[in-house]
Amino acid sequence: MALSTTIVTPAYPYLEVQFTVGTFRSPTILAYVDTGFDGYLIIPASQAELLGPPQFSAPWELGDGLVVQAQEYRGEVQVSGFRPPARKQGTAMPPACG
Repeated sequence: MALSTTIVTPAYPYLEVQFTVGTFRSPTILAYVDTGFDGYLIIPASQAELLGPPQFSAPWELGDGLVVQAQEYRGEVQVSGFRPPARKQGTAMPPACG
């Protein structure tokens, strides 16, 4: 049975994370944990320029029913104080969604 891990953050409800896509590694940033969201790590489209071209794109339906084309990347997310990093998919939403 796996042991649970407690992570304490001084900026609740945000966690400190770093993410890696290809050769790019982000600085430590604060990420909002949305427990009702079953998607990926979402970053602003303005930050996606640092990642290079997307590996693919996909349609996403937003809460208001609007469908947007989002850039998709595969990489790792490291939550500060938690090991090992998780292999995840990242999505860069168009500016109108942020």
